[in-house]
Amino acid sequence: MVEWGVTADTCAWEPIAYAADLQSLYSEFGDYPSHAFVREVAAGVEYHQPASIGGLKTWLQRKDKWQTRFIMPYPGETAPLSEDLLDIQARLAGQRATFKDGDAALTRLDAIIDQFLGLVCELHENQMPLGFVHPRSVRFVRDASGSETVQLPDLGFVFDDKSRASALPDWLEDPSMKVLFDNGAEARNERYLEWLRKRTHGIFELLRYDDVKIVGRLLAFALAGDAEVRKWCGDRCLDGVPPPCGTLNDTACDPVWRAINKAISGATLSVAELRESLRCDDARPSRHFLVKPPEELPEPPGPLATLLKKSVKPAAASAGAILVVWATYALWQAYGPHYTSICRHVSSWDKDLYPSLEALEAQKGTAAASDEGKQRFLQSVRDYVALLRTNPNRPCDESCTEQLVAVSEPWIDDEIAVTLENLRQQPRQTVEEVGILKAKRTLIDELNALRRDTSPPLFQSAARRLDRQLSLRGANGADGGSLPAKAATP
Repeated sequence: MVEWGVTADTCAWEPIAYAADLQSLYSEFGDYPSHAFVREVAAGVEYHQPASIGGLKTWLQRKDKWQTRFIMPYPGETAPLSEDLLDIQARLAGQRATFKDGDAALTRLDAIIDQFLGLVCELHENQMPLGFVHPRSVRFVRDASGSETVQLPDLGFVFDDKSRASALPDWLEDPSMKVLFDNGAEARNERYLEWLRKRTHGIFELLRYDDVKIVGRLLAFALAGDAEVRKWCGDRCLDGVPPPCGTLNDTACDPVWRAINKAISGATLSVAELRESLRCDDARPSRHFLVKPPEELPEPPGPLATLLKKSVKPAAASAGAILVVWATYALWQAYGPHYTSICRHVSSWDKDLYPSLEALEAQKGTAAASDEGKQRFLQSVRDYVALLRTNPNRPCDESCTEQLVAVSEPWIDDEIAVTLENLRQQPRQTVEEVGILKAKRTLIDELNALRRDTSPPLFQSAARRLDRQLSLRGANGADGGSLPAKAATP
């Protein structure tokens, strides 16, 4: 499939079969274009054509038998050269050691990022939010003359949550979408749909404010790359960039990342303000690639080695000191407190909680290998939380179970995807289908109940998919409802 945005089921570069129809619409080419990007979208996906501003191309819709196809013509028989944000980052990162200030590649980076920010500003001035974007959605297209334009091929596409589509489109569930959007892609989809239906200023302002954070996250991908960003936040929403240090973020240019971090955290109120801050000489985005990664340093000696080094003296007393150090170290290793990677509050001296934590740590590494292992692990998490709640005066609270519950999120997503696929292939009576779906929904509620009320939400995508399928079968989400006699095929 041709890479031209992410919201398509299929996308190809094809000859236009009805060029005469397009001739009047694309007269600026001097002749009608012969080729176009042609995409098809999943059931339930709609396109709302935005105004064409800043050279931004929009899609034409044509009915092809029973399928709506979207066409974006370009002159020439060869697809135009283009790069997205991740392409640019990968290319520049590979040359990082050789860059000097003023290099043409870095000058271009500053120019195209400023052009992208300017386009978003123009969209906002015309009361238009970004909708759905992704690092692969922002494309910088170079024509034969060498001039570049910014294109947003995913702008205007949205999933209609009131459609009868039996599944969410793949792009709406892509892990990268979780990193970009507060509360996940489905929440963004709902708010964007609400704006498309009502077009109120209040909803637009909420989306515009979210756009500032989303653009900040896109720039984080453009400068640090996907792997580095995932190191900062995993598959959760990026809510801040870690400061430069020797572990999480060792290649950052402070002024650049301060500007981007203010946008991501919500401290910057408009894309225009972010654009202005990145125009300052010391905060130009290209500065990131001028900071050289630190050289690998040998690990400093441990405390024992340091003590031994200080104890070495050319006297008989030094031998005794060394023996004392060794003996003390051995005793500490044998009888001192040990901790698990799960919780730094409960040591091996705690005979009530530590055995459960030790068992959980052992299960955590192997649980994903089998369904039985996952079930044992989840039951152990339940047992540990129950134990915590009978020991309210312990120095540990339920915050230490957060990472344990979060481990199961990808399992639950995969399990529900398999369940829904099985239901599609093997339709059952409604009561049986609803029973299966409700069992999965109950599991999600039980896992969330193990966590603190103030914890960020988990399992949102899985819960929405289940609630949608329950609704399609006449049940009211997780709470149930009246059941018709027969099930519809999901």
